[in-house]
This record gives sequence, C-alpha cells and structure tokens, in this order.
Amino acid sequence: MSVAENHPIFSVKVNEAGCLLLPADIAARYGLLPGATVYLDVEANSLRLRRSTAQLSRLYVEPTNFCNLNCTMCIRNAWQEAAGWMSKDVFSQVVEGVRHLPSPPSVCFSGFGEPLSHPAITEMISQIKPFCQQVELITNGTLLNEENSRQLLEAGLDVAVANCRWKTGKIASVTRFQPVAAACGRKGLSSALEDVGNDVRSAAANVLRHADVSLG
Repeated sequence: MSVAENHPIFSVKVNEAGCLLLPADIAARYGLLPGATVYLDVEANSLRLRRSTAQLSRLYVEPTNFCNLNCTMCIRNAWQEAAGWMSKDVFSQVVEGVRHLPSPPSVCFSGFGEPLSHPAITEMISQIKPFCQQVELITNGTLLNEENSRQLLEAGLDVAVANCRWKTGKIASVTRFQPVAAACGRKGLSSALEDVGNDVRSAAANVLRHADVSLG
C-alpha cells in the first residue's frame, strides 16, 4: 500500500478470469461482497469503482434542532418546530444499529441545530466512534473553545466542518479541519477573514483555535 494526497493506494491483482482480487478487509469495508451490485465509471484513462448500492456509507445524526444563532438565510425562519435534544436512550439505539451494520459507515453530526449545543455531544462521538469509518461534525464555530476542542479530538472526532456563514449571509469559510490538513485550512481561513465583520471573526477565531489544537 502507498499513500497519495492523504489517501491510501492499494495494489491488487487480476486473476485469469479477469476478476479483481481485492483485500478482504477492503471488500468488507465498501460492501463489495459476493452477490453485491456495484457500478463502474469508465473514463478516458481510468476506472472508478463505486461502493455497493446496498451499503449504508454515510449516516447523518441530528443531536438537536436548537441553534444559538438566528441567521437571516436559515430555513429555521420558515418553521416553528420546538427545540429538542436527542435523548441518551435514542442515541444508544442509533449506536446499536450502526454496530450491527455489515460495514462501518461515516457518521456526521449536523442538522438544523448546532451540534455543540447538545450537552452530551462529546460522549456521543466517543460512543459511536468504534463502529464507524470516521466521525464528522458541522458547526457554526461560535461554541468552540480550546477545552471542548481537546475533548472532541480525544473523543475521536476526525473532521470538523466549520461553516461561518451567518448574520449577513456573507461567507467567511466552509473549512474542513483534520490533523493532517489543519495547517492548510488555518491559512485559508485566516486570509478569508479580511472581508468579514467582527462577529464572524470571533467565531472564526474559535475555529482557528480548534485547528491549532488538532495540530498539537
């Protein structure tokens, strides 16, 4: 196996019948099991093998529909749903369902609410982490601080997507932070702050702090 642009590259052989001999763990991870239907994208000089259509590859979890902001362009302005927070029992059922899947999906905490406003978000991440490919979280960045950044990373958070697009609807950033890519993300977000207001800068500063913590 080799690595290119942070993605592993595997060398596989083709048998006499023209079948790709995939490593067992890779086949299981992407649902490429006997009898599965998959699709092959044929391009000019390459082939792209899609994962099985029968496999759940990504799961979105909305821990709460409460948000600490009131963005002018948010769909929340068009409905009057009461605020709520996912209970421990309900989330335990989610984890149990993920645990029994034949191959682990990616899990993303997001939704109409701000995930960091859920008091048990760190515990949720650590509870589901052993049964998924990676854990992502989408946040507006306003509730990030050094303490919860460290807690989130220790719980197993792989990717934090910081969307600092609120108040005026002006985009400050849509930045993904991973330990291996945080430096690039930090540089891009820093340069994006020159044309936004102080409120967005405050949230973005929290995101930059999270990137610094992920870099160690």
